[in-house]
Amino acid sequence: LLALLTYPPSSDAWPCEEGRGGLSDEQEDLLALRDPRLGLQEALEASCSVLQGQYFELLGSSVAQFSDASAVAAEWRGVEAVLFVLHTTMGGVRQEASLQAAASPLVSFLVHFVLSSLGSASVRGSLQLLLLAANRFLGSCTFLLASSSSPLSELYPAAVGFLFESLSCPSPAASAAAAKAFHQLVIHGAGPSGPLTPALLAQLVQATAACATHTQTHTQPLQLAVEALTRSIVGGRVLGSPDQQQQYLLALAGPMVTALPALLVACQSHAAAAVAIAQLLGLIGQVLRFGDAATQPQRSQHPLLPLLTQLWPVLRDVADGGLLRDEAVSRALFQLFSRLVTALSAARVSDDSQGSDVTMLVQYLSAGILQTVRARLSCSSAALHCACSIVEMLAAPCGPGLLSASLLQELSVAVMVDRLQELQSQGQEVSLQGLFGEDWPACVEEFFGLLQLHLVFAPHLLTSSTSGVVSQVLGLACVCLQQCREREPLRAVLRAVQGLFLPTSFKTQRNDGGKGEEELLLQSCRQGSQVVFLLLALLACGGGELLVPNLADSLQAVITGCHTHRGCDSSLMAECRSWFHSALPAA
Repeated sequence: LLALLTYPPSSDAWPCEEGRGGLSDEQEDLLALRDPRLGLQEALEASCSVLQGQYFELLGSSVAQFSDASAVAAEWRGVEAVLFVLHTTMGGVRQEASLQAAASPLVSFLVHFVLSSLGSASVRGSLQLLLLAANRFLGSCTFLLASSSSPLSELYPAAVGFLFESLSCPSPAASAAAAKAFHQLVIHGAGPSGPLTPALLAQLVQATAACATHTQTHTQPLQLAVEALTRSIVGGRVLGSPDQQQQYLLALAGPMVTALPALLVACQSHAAAAVAIAQLLGLIGQVLRFGDAATQPQRSQHPLLPLLTQLWPVLRDVADGGLLRDEAVSRALFQLFSRLVTALSAARVSDDSQGSDVTMLVQYLSAGILQTVRARLSCSSAALHCACSIVEMLAAPCGPGLLSASLLQELSVAVMVDRLQELQSQGQEVSLQGLFGEDWPACVEEFFGLLQLHLVFAPHLLTSSTSGVVSQVLGLACVCLQQCREREPLRAVLRAVQGLFLPTSFKTQRNDGGKGEEELLLQSCRQGSQVVFLLLALLACGGGELLVPNLADSLQAVITGCHTHRGCDSSLMAECRSWFHSALPAA
């Protein structure tokens, strides 16, 4: 089996990318054999369980002759096969103490071998398949390397450093494997019995901050590394003091923020700078996302507040620099704005000294969100998600109390009035893609998520609007009921319909004696006949078995809302009956 899993001599010219098209039959056959989903893992674990120590002796005999990098360069395929087999069976080894004892000598030899023989750049550049296997092997050894009680824990710093350097290797597959292993080692190393020290964490933070400003490092692996470091800073036992946590977080994200203005200037003459800007925005967002865990009730200030104060004007310059038309930058920018708004909410920025900044931020973002949705840019869903973050911040108990329905109202007008009239004047068919753009499924999901937040926090704001926002959002819901199917964002639409006809289905945060709920129901009932018909029609045409409970709940919400209405006696219930009587035969 080991011989079958070994790469053939022709593999010297193979790419280090698994699962991609354009592979030869020989490559596809080997990758299929190595697929753990097809029984390989069970076969290897069964062999290991039966053979016990002899299993590792057989593997060890295949690599005993390799002791330096020169030998590996000549016959790397044998080492790679053993690393692959050990990686595949290490899960079973971890669960059985006797297997750990039997595997310990070979694992120790291979860890030393990998760290000492694969450190040169020349080996990494030419033997990327071997590097891929080595990174995966080190990740599977996390339970040994990241435990202070294990003899291998003395190699923990070298292993983490090796994996960090591998993040920048040319192969995306090997880089992704290094990022996953680095993430595991850092998170477990920061645990109660882990060997991660403040000094080593400081070195990793400094190296990551420096690496973040270089575009040759793959974005997703670097984001995973930043996540691991941030979580270790705020959630591990390495740094006990809140002041230390703040110092390390600022050391990680501060250089990224400082690098943005220079890249913004460079973007005017070098298009590649936009890629670096998008990468930095994503990395800063990771720090904000996982750095919020450092917020403690007894703290008067969020640990990232100094960074937030510095970040806001820089982001404004990026947005005003004409980069919203760049898909990667615009999407990363709105995602980071969402993180920024959430962090501001966690920072409890509600006093007079910061309230004006929050107001300015909300006004600025609202204008940018509206502009993006009107233009139907590819980042519209990210912009709408940012709108949801704004509503959550403003409606929070510690928020500045500035919540209004103006943004939802303007978005509804932009989609269901301005854009609708534009499509009709051009003689085009009304479609969700025409209303939102190519990313319409995600846009619909976020738009109705925004509506649901208003139903939870401030339903009265929907009825106090003079622009008919309820009519517009129900009109959009009807378009969705006509054009969406089971795998598309119908559940968010149906949940919003339930909340409009039966506001008590949401645990609203406002107590106004039910007056806002009654007005919301009355405005929704103006389109009750069309809503009921579309719900029944979707049931009748077999919209999907998984949707039947959601559709039934929506119809039940319409009936219950009309039945429990406090005004007009039974007239509203009679009107509801007429909707069903007229819709059932047609449906």
